[in-house]
Amino acid sequence: MAQNGEKEGEPNPRGRKRRWLRNALRIFAVVLVLALLIAWLQRKEIADTFIEDLFAENNIRATYDVDSISPTRQVLSNLVLGDPDRPDVTIERLEIGTKPRFGLPDLTEILLVRPRVFGSYRDGTLSFGELDSLLFGEEDGEPFEFPDVILLVEDGRGLIETDFGRVGLKLVGGGHLRGGFRAELAAVANNLTLPGCTVDRPTLYGELSIDAERPRFAGPLRFADLSCPGQGFALAETTLQVDAQADRNLSDLEGSYAVTTGRGTLSSARIAGLAGDGQFSWRDGNLNALYDVTANTVQSPFASAAELSLEGRLRTAEDFARIEVEGDLAGNGVALGADIDAQLASAVAASDGTLAAPLLSKLRTNLARSMRGSTLSASFDARTIGELTSITIPEARLRGGGGATLFALSRARLALGGQGLPRFSGNLATGGAGLPQVTGRMEQGGNGALELRLAMR
Repeated sequence: MAQNGEKEGEPNPRGRKRRWLRNALRIFAVVLVLALLIAWLQRKEIADTFIEDLFAENNIRATYDVDSISPTRQVLSNLVLGDPDRPDVTIERLEIGTKPRFGLPDLTEILLVRPRVFGSYRDGTLSFGELDSLLFGEEDGEPFEFPDVILLVEDGRGLIETDFGRVGLKLVGGGHLRGGFRAELAAVANNLTLPGCTVDRPTLYGELSIDAERPRFAGPLRFADLSCPGQGFALAETTLQVDAQADRNLSDLEGSYAVTTGRGTLSSARIAGLAGDGQFSWRDGNLNALYDVTANTVQSPFASAAELSLEGRLRTAEDFARIEVEGDLAGNGVALGADIDAQLASAVAASDGTLAAPLLSKLRTNLARSMRGSTLSASFDARTIGELTSITIPEARLRGGGGATLFALSRARLALGGQGLPRFSGNLATGGAGLPQVTGRMEQGGNGALELRLAMR
């Protein structure tokens, strides 16, 4: 018997609706399976088209082979990017790991096997040829952020042609670019020609790592010889150990350093070697550094020292328009240089037969005796603002081997630059056994003439 007002033999409307819905779902499922099957069968063509579009949009010529494609990994081989006769990048194999999701998949991992990169650094601009549009695209105004991806590099190498010479690079290692990345980095060159200087066989080797999106490099920079003929400066067998970490903005950094060198020259002065260390920071374009260095066997025509130490701080501001250096100087085994002794000997010879001759001879003998085992101590504060430089010496003292003060300078100031002549002022005093006891003050007038007021026992 029909119920709810339905006549016997007539179809149930609800049943018709359910059958229609089931049939529609079946058709949709079949269509979806067919679409997925077609996409799977054509996955190489889809991936190839996507990669082609990426390179075409950035005007990059590229050739490669598609080895395999899956929802989680794509493998390409024999990549050549740029001019085929002179490529910018070649990669033997590239593996890309992805995580499927609605829309485009997430990139999770990149493996580069034997990549070779060729670039240039000319007139202060770094370029990798046709890849520049992809690597150095227009700024979007957003702060820099490391990609959320794992990068692995096997036997990565590069060559950078610069205005100073050719630099070879090597990178091996990898990890997550936001934290956990570790790789060995090396850079070598036969020689580099800098403005007025040449560097022989420079090398850089160390570990490049990233922790909390802060890159860090730790390792030594070495070179066999640095020569600047125009400045009379040279340095041999130098090692600069650097441990520096940059902030997330890649503009500010801080770290520490240690340096050792072989022989060196600066004008007519020479050293047997130098060693030192310190810390530094670079913030908003300004440098702040602490230094503590010691030079051994220092020789010049005017004086020599078995050891000379310098400790202090360096600060810059306004893009190096303002430079401040302060520190303390200490020396051991200080002695007169050959030129000073020769001048005293010449003065003795020139005054032969006069009352001055025995006095000058006595001065020369007593000064040489008093200088044995002498020490030097001084403090200074140097500032450069534009073209003006001022050096202030609150106190400097040379003590003989017996402890007596042979020479003292206090409240001294030297001003350089500007329109006028260099200006100097300061108090001075001399002493020591068998030496003149002199006190006085030296000043320089506006016309450049020295004014000297002295008192001697």
